[in-house]
Parts: sequence; C-alpha cells; structure tokens
Amino acid sequence: MANSPSNKPSVVHTLSREADTLVQDLASLGDKAGLKADKLLSFVLEFMPASYKATKPKDRKPTWYAEMVTSAWSNLISDKAIAKRFKEATYKAWEINQEATNPDYPILLTEGKDKSYRATQTGETPDLKLDQKTLMSWTSNDMTVMKSKGAKDPTNPSFDQYGASRAEWVQPERNRVTTYSAGKLRDTKGSLVKALKRLHGVATNVATATEVIEKRIPNKLAEIESMRTRSVSNGKAWSAESDKMFDEGVALIKKSCR
Repeated sequence: MANSPSNKPSVVHTLSREADTLVQDLASLGDKAGLKADKLLSFVLEFMPASYKATKPKDRKPTWYAEMVTSAWSNLISDKAIAKRFKEATYKAWEINQEATNPDYPILLTEGKDKSYRATQTGETPDLKLDQKTLMSWTSNDMTVMKSKGAKDPTNPSFDQYGASRAEWVQPERNRVTTYSAGKLRDTKGSLVKALKRLHGVATNVATATEVIEKRIPNKLAEIESMRTRSVSNGKAWSAESDKMFDEGVALIKKSCR
C-alpha cells in the first residue's frame, strides 16, 4: 500500500561529519584556492542525479553545472538531519564571526521589575545570554507563542510575563543568524558549481548563463531592528504610530528583497 503523507518514510543518507566542518569553514574562512569546495564536492558527487553521468561532454550546456549541483544539493538535504547539520554549521560560523568582530557579543540581558529585559550593567549577573546556541534553541513557533495574547494573560496556560520583551530582543538577533545562514549556504552551492567546473576542466570565471541569483534580505536590516529594541530598552519613547510605521517599513523591505 502506498504511503500516505502522514506515514511517508523519512529520507536518510550517510554523510561524513567532515562535510559539516567544510560547510562551516567555507562560511567562516572563505576558500580562495577552492580546496575546501573541491573536498566538499567529493562528498556531494554521491548525490548527483542520474543525468550527471548520462550527459556527454558535448551536450553540457552552460547551465548544466549549476543544475547538477542544485539537484545533488536537493537530494542531500532531503535528509532533514543533514539539512539541520548544515544549518548548524553556518550558525557556528556566524558565532565565530561575531566573536572575532563584535565586542558586544553575546548580548547579556537582565530581568527588570517592569517585566521586561534590559541590557545587563557592569557588575550584574545576566538572566539571559543571547549567544548563538540560545538564540537558535527557540523555534519559529516558540517566537510566535512569546508574542501571543495568551503569553500576556496570567490566566492562560501559555502565560509568560517576560515573553513579549524576550521576543523583542531575540527576534532581531535570530533574524541575523538565519539571514547569514541562508546566504552562506547559497554561497556554498555557488562554490560547488565552480568546483564542479574545475573537476571537468571548465574555466570557473565563465558565467553559467541564466543562473538565478536570489536576492538577500540585508544583514543591516536585522541590525536596525536590534538597534530599535535597544533604544526602547534604554528608555526612548516610541509612539504607537511610530511603531506601526517602523513595522510597515521593515515588512516592505523584506517583501521587496524576496
């Protein structure tokens, strides 16, 4: 009997942990010589579609290399565990970057008497540390619950007196991590396309014709959101109209970048 959507078996692949390290290193260190991408490609080749070996050299169109990598990558991350491993590798790369360049990382927060978080002052013990591991321990659903009406209602099982404030601090930082991750994984696929060209003796500076370049939501947007959160915590008054205009502006920028 065919599997229904509810009991469809999960895809499971075997992939060396070395691939995770290569994804992390590509994100955090780059790969001018192409050696990391070449090594990662050696793992990805196993997941190439049947057309990879079936296509003769004379029949390889300019877009063929990108198409092969896209297909192999899709096959690989159809295993949800591997998809998660690759994301976590880029999350770690983001953290390495922050530790090296951002003196304010990680953000430390203290619970205020007004049921909101504020930046921890010198000499205080923080109640919440927004490092990468903590930020990504919450799911999108967790973030939604934090901001829900139930979280603000003492009679509701979902009541979380610090939830709304926590979400205001956490969401912009999570956005920074996920935006960085998406961009680095996209860059990794681009590096694999170049590696595949090298493997087949094709110049890597030759454009692959109609490759689609996805637009990214700028990292700066998440930083702007974070700055607003900090200004509120530091006592700056935002009117309801200002809040509305800010949120509408952010939503418009995100929409235009997709």
